[in-house]
Amino acid sequence: MFRLVQVPILGVVENFSTYFCRKCGHEERLFGENGARLLANEFQLKILQSLPIDIYFRQACDEGRPITQENDTILCSSLGPMSALKRLFGLDNAEDNLRIIITRHGERADLALGPRWASKLNKNGARDPRISYLTPRADFREWNYDPPLTTDGERQSMAIGRKLLNLGYAIDYCYSSPAYRSIQTADKLLESQGRKGISINIEPGLFECPSWYAGAPLTFIPPEYLSMDRHFNINPYYEPIYDGVDMSEEEGRYYDRSRQLIDAIIKLHKGTGGTVLLSGHAGSIETVGRGMLRRRARPERLQYEADKVNYCNFAILERDAYTRQWTVHSPITFENPLGRQRTIQSSIPLYRATSVHLPTHHVKGSMSFADSLMNNRALQYYRRYGYR
Repeated sequence: MFRLVQVPILGVVENFSTYFCRKCGHEERLFGENGARLLANEFQLKILQSLPIDIYFRQACDEGRPITQENDTILCSSLGPMSALKRLFGLDNAEDNLRIIITRHGERADLALGPRWASKLNKNGARDPRISYLTPRADFREWNYDPPLTTDGERQSMAIGRKLLNLGYAIDYCYSSPAYRSIQTADKLLESQGRKGISINIEPGLFECPSWYAGAPLTFIPPEYLSMDRHFNINPYYEPIYDGVDMSEEEGRYYDRSRQLIDAIIKLHKGTGGTVLLSGHAGSIETVGRGMLRRRARPERLQYEADKVNYCNFAILERDAYTRQWTVHSPITFENPLGRQRTIQSSIPLYRATSVHLPTHHVKGSMSFADSLMNNRALQYYRRYGYR
């Protein structure tokens, strides 16, 4: 309602968040928990403060006395020794570190099932045990250029979500490329963490380099249509940073777009902190990661770097709330049993969903996407004869 009448919203203040017993200090959340965070996630707002139930706070408000004078109350002790109002509006230090997780999508159907997978699927009435669910589309042939995940790809996405949760990275905010496979990856990752209540913001700026598609027609399912699909939790009110995909864009401009995109996302969340998931593509870790860390773009190496990225590889970068320094966090794996933290040097490290390959027919990035499209018989047919 406030946005409809263009009233700016500073953030969310959670009232009656908890109750402390004045005799024993025991805490009780009488009205449940996480309600404010879910509301803030839904509308991309900052949680300004959580206010406990406190009788002196009520008395101070009724009498018109500033709450900063009530230094002996539980309320002010929970707000800290600093000015409560200053803390309330976030004018001091940030509340939490900002964590960015960049991931590639899971196994895609066209590279796993063969060049004529879509036509075979269509003949079988859109049923295949290796593909779980497809949102209805007006033209089934559009799946040739916007393929879904396989069931193995969904399992990969679930595994990466559980691994991130075990490492302490519960997702607070989610952005996804408009590609269906990236949306599925984000959805399954959130589901594995029990966080389906977090809506997915579909951001065209996260799509990969369009020139790799060699002029193939790209048609994505509109977010407002996907938001009506009960299988996904899509934010229909999200205003994307990029409105669409420029099909003439090449590698150099792709780096520029990724840098501008991540700058905008960081600016949006600089006051909230938390963990932000970017569900993208094989090139996303290279372009977004280097853009974040102000590293030189490498358009001549982008295809090579993207080819090294396996399904559901991910990178974790975290900015300290006080020093504003970015660090790369290495998850605990068999290769790195103790885990470590270091400042980024010249490359973005990649981590798999597990230390072993999940799918039985995992396809590595040995072939570029442009080459795989050239080998796709369906694409050659439509190039020659067009849509009929």
